Amino acid sequence: MARRIVNIINFVRGCEPRDPELDLFGTTVKEAELCDRYDWPCTFLLQYDAMIREDFSSFFQKKAKDPRYEIGFWLEVVRPLAEKVGIAWRGNPDWQWDWHTDPDMSFAYTPKERERIIDEAFAKFRELFGFYPRSVGSWMMDTYSCLYMQKRYDVRAFCICREQFAIDAYTLWGGYYNGPYYASDKNLLSPAQNKKNRIEAPVFRMLGPDPLYNYSDAAFPELGGERGCPTIEPVWRGGFDPDSIDSFFEIYFKNPVLSNSYIQLGQENSFGWADISKGLPLQFEKLKAYMEKDPEADIRIMTLVQAAELFRKEFPDTPPSALCALRDWRGNDRQSFWYDCRRYRANLVKNGKKVYFRDIRVFDDGYPNPYLDTACRERETTFDCLPIVDGHVWRDGEHTAPGLYLSDAEEKLTAYEADGKTLVLEAKGLSVRFEETRIVIRTDGTAFLEKRDDVDPVSADGQKLLYSHNGYSYAVKANSVPAKDASGRILLRPEDGEIVLSFD
Repeated sequence: MARRIVNIINFVRGCEPRDPELDLFGTTVKEAELCDRYDWPCTFLLQYDAMIREDFSSFFQKKAKDPRYEIGFWLEVVRPLAEKVGIAWRGNPDWQWDWHTDPDMSFAYTPKERERIIDEAFAKFRELFGFYPRSVGSWMMDTYSCLYMQKRYDVRAFCICREQFAIDAYTLWGGYYNGPYYASDKNLLSPAQNKKNRIEAPVFRMLGPDPLYNYSDAAFPELGGERGCPTIEPVWRGGFDPDSIDSFFEIYFKNPVLSNSYIQLGQENSFGWADISKGLPLQFEKLKAYMEKDPEADIRIMTLVQAAELFRKEFPDTPPSALCALRDWRGNDRQSFWYDCRRYRANLVKNGKKVYFRDIRVFDDGYPNPYLDTACRERETTFDCLPIVDGHVWRDGEHTAPGLYLSDAEEKLTAYEADGKTLVLEAKGLSVRFEETRIVIRTDGTAFLEKRDDVDPVSADGQKLLYSHNGYSYAVKANSVPAKDASGRILLRPEDGEIVLSFD
C-alpha cells in the first residue's frame, strides 16, 4: 500500500531586509504553538542569522529536547556567515540577507568556500544543540555541498524548492516533480541512473505543487491560470481557499499515487503570521478531519529525517510516483496527470477535449547542473533537466500550446494503478500506460509534436527522436519512424494501434 507522507517544515530566517519591522520571532512561535496544539511531529530549519539571535537560539534549545521536534539547518548564505569565514559580502551593502543567487546560494561560492561556510554553520549549530543537523533545506543547493554535508556530517535528508520558472532569482525546471528521490551527484534535480553516481540522502521537493496550475500558472490563458504560486503554501490562494485545500488532500491522499505520496505543509517565517494564519491553521484542521474520516489512507505525519529513513528502508532505488488531478477545483474541464520515475517524468493534460503531453523529461547522469566546481556570479540562475516536450519554454502565446498531442477525448480520463509502478489513463478510444522505461499509447490516431522552430532542435533518425539542449545530445526511441508534415510538425503514427516511447 502506498505511503502518504506529510512533513510540517517551517524554515526560519533571522532577518528580513524588505520588511525590517516584521516580527520574525513571534511568527515562528505561532507556528510552533500550532504544531503543539495538534501534537504533531514537525521540522524547523534554522538559517544562520536565526541561530546567532539569542531569542531564536534559546527557544529552539528548549524545543530540541521535545521528541516531536526536529531542528535542522536552512542553507542560505547571510552576511554574518560569509564574513565569519572571511568572505567579502557581495549582496546589497545595506542588507544582512540578499535573496539573489549571488550571494545567497551555496553555489555562489567556490567548492572550498562552500566547505568553510558549511563547517562554520554546522559548528555553530552543534555549539547550540550538542549535535549536527541531520536535515538541511534550501531553495536550491549544489551537489558538491550536499555530498560534503552527507559524508562529513552524516546529513540524512535534503529538501529543495518545487518546480518554478523565473520566480525570485531561481528557476528549477524539469526535475522529479514531487519528491522524494535519490539525486544524481551531478544534477540535484535529476534522479540518479546508477547507484555509484547518487547522493544517498533523499531529496524532497517542498511546497506541495498543484498538478494542474503550478506548471503553467498564468503562462497559459487557455488553462485558466492566475498569477501567484499554485501550491498549498498558506499565504497563497491555493493554501487558504477551502475548496483548494480539499482538492490538494484528495490528490495527495486519495487519488492514485503508486509507490508513495509526499506533501509539505508550513511556511518560512518571513511571510509573517498575519498572512500565514490565513491558511495554515485551516490546513491543520482539515488534515486532522481527513485522517479521522479515512484512517485507511495511511497518512503519516513525520519529521523530514523520519520520512527519509522510511524512504531509504522501503525503496533501494528511486521509485515511480504519480500525482493525479482528476478534477479541477476551479470548476473547469481540465485534468492533469504526473508520472515520475528514475528514467523520465511526464505530464499529460486534458483541456476540454484536447489531450496532450505538456511535459516530458529525460533524466541522464551525464547532464550536469551548472557551477559544479565554479562559483556562480549571476544574480539569477537556472537548473534544469533534458526536455522531450516543454510546454512552458516552447510557448509563444500566439499559437497552439506546445505539446505532444494525442486523440481528442469526449469524456474525462480515468486513472488507475495497474501495479505499484504502472499508471494507466483511459478514455473511449484512448489509453496511456506509464511504465518505468516506456510510455505506451493505444490510439487509432496520429500523435503530433507542436513546438516553436527556434527552440531546442529535434530531428528524426530511424526510430529515434534526436535532441540537443544546452549543447548536450540525447534521444528517445519510438516504435515507428517519425515523420514531418507540411507545417514541420513531427508525427508519430501507431503501429498495431500503439505508439511507444522508450527511455531505457
